[in-house]
Amino acid sequence: MDDKQVGPPEIIAIASVAVFFIATFLPWFTVSVGGDSSGILSGEDFPSANGWDAGFLWSGLPLLLGFALLALLLLPKVAPDVTLPDLPPFLPVAIAGFAAFLVLVKLLIGADVEGAGAAEAFGLSIDVSRSFGIFLAFLATLGMVAAGFLSMQASGKPLGGSSGSTPPQPF
Repeated sequence: MDDKQVGPPEIIAIASVAVFFIATFLPWFTVSVGGDSSGILSGEDFPSANGWDAGFLWSGLPLLLGFALLALLLLPKVAPDVTLPDLPPFLPVAIAGFAAFLVLVKLLIGADVEGAGAAEAFGLSIDVSRSFGIFLAFLATLGMVAAGFLSMQASGKPLGGSSGSTPPQPF
C-alpha cells in the first residue's frame, strides 16, 4: 500500500475520535431520588450529566489526546512535505492508552452528588448511576488504542524508535 494513502489505522482513529466527541454530549451519569413518601419528587425529571459536566480531565483531555493521535497519524498522509522528527513507534499507543486510562478511571470512580448527606437527613436517597454515554466513550478510546496499535505494527520499526542500528556485540 502507498505510504501516502489513508489506511485502516487512520480510518479507525478518525471514527473513534468522532464517536468519542459525540459521546461527550451524551449522558454519562443519571440521578434518581428514592425514599420520597410525599410523592413530590417522584415525577421529577432530574438532569443527567454529560461528559463535559463530568469535567475537563475526564472528557476534554481525552478528546485533545484523540486530536493529537489524529494529527500524528494523518499529518504524514495529508502533508507529505512536512517531516516529523523520528518519534518512537509506540507513541500513538501511549497517547491513546492515556486517553483510555482517564475515561476508565472516571468510569470506575463514578460521580458524587453534593448535598447527598443533607438529603439523607430528610429520608431521601440520591443515587447517581452511570449511563450509556460513558460506556460509549470508553469503547471509543479503546478504538483509539487499536488504531495506535495498528499504526505501530504498520510502521515496521523496532520499539526503540531507531530505524536500523546494529545490535550490541556480546562480550
